[in-house]
Amino acid sequence: MDIFLLVLKVSGFLFSGIVAILASVLEVKDAEGRVNKKGKFFIAGGVAGIFLAVTTQVVESYMQRQAQKAAAEESLQATKRLEGIMYELNRNLQPLQLFSVAIYRMTSLSRDSDVELYRQRLYDGASEFLKKAQEERAKDQDFSVIDASLVGTLSIREEVAVKPGGRYYPEPSLKAEADSKLMPMCFNFVFFKDPLPASKLKDSAMFGIGVGDAQVRSAFPAGLNMKFDVKKNDLYMDGVLSLGDWENQSGRILSIPDLVGAQMLVATCPRPVPNPPDPNSLRMVSDPFALGGMRLKFGNRSVLIRAGDLTLHRDGEISFWEYRFPETEEALNEKLRGM
Repeated sequence: MDIFLLVLKVSGFLFSGIVAILASVLEVKDAEGRVNKKGKFFIAGGVAGIFLAVTTQVVESYMQRQAQKAAAEESLQATKRLEGIMYELNRNLQPLQLFSVAIYRMTSLSRDSDVELYRQRLYDGASEFLKKAQEERAKDQDFSVIDASLVGTLSIREEVAVKPGGRYYPEPSLKAEADSKLMPMCFNFVFFKDPLPASKLKDSAMFGIGVGDAQVRSAFPAGLNMKFDVKKNDLYMDGVLSLGDWENQSGRILSIPDLVGAQMLVATCPRPVPNPPDPNSLRMVSDPFALGGMRLKFGNRSVLIRAGDLTLHRDGEISFWEYRFPETEEALNEKLRGM
């Protein structure tokens, strides 16, 4: 096709040139100075030759542009295919692996009378424990010393750990209402590749079985470490959660790169409470807690999430936290490096 167009273009210019030469050497006007038939033929032939050459040039330019456009489109598609291959390779090289969560400074916000009675009992018990001699404290079944401040040359004991199995350690369950207000029974972590809109975040069913692109549940009970600062009368929890396997995987969140722009919802397990006036009716309630932060670990990589990175949602008696992963892979990798 290119050769054919070239021949047409050259032929057009050549024909116009020949006609012009012939017109210059032959008689193209009559005795009265008007263009005769031969002259009109030469003029028409010259115009036709130029028209053919110009038209051929236009067609050639159009075809070149189309070819360039097709080449650019093919190059774009090839680039996209290569990016897709690289993305899948990246996914395979960075699977989510074993997932673990460290909870930082979680506190109960309940001020119910049974919780306040526990706090007073804990304060009295911990205060008596700190008065004991070191040998007696080492044998104590309820508390252990975890911190001290130095005043002058004296070491002042202030903070204690509440020992699991002791008289003061909560054992949250469906029946132990006061203990469940003090310590979460368990945790749910639900991941969505495409973040849910705010209108759907009020639906407590989003923590049900089969929901989300990926989901992980903690052991029941969660078994966090409980600590008490006697001087500040401050009760809080921390520790590493024992988590189950990944559940309900849709195939959209299988690797670290899949977390780019994803949404994570975290909830403590709600507990059933009576729903009057029907004595047989129950409703689900999330006890109020404050979360100081957490560290998510995916194999040997981790993401530090501070309290300010979390958004608390509370709708009636159901509450949970929302976290958005960074929108770009570069930002996510920086987050994974602790930056």
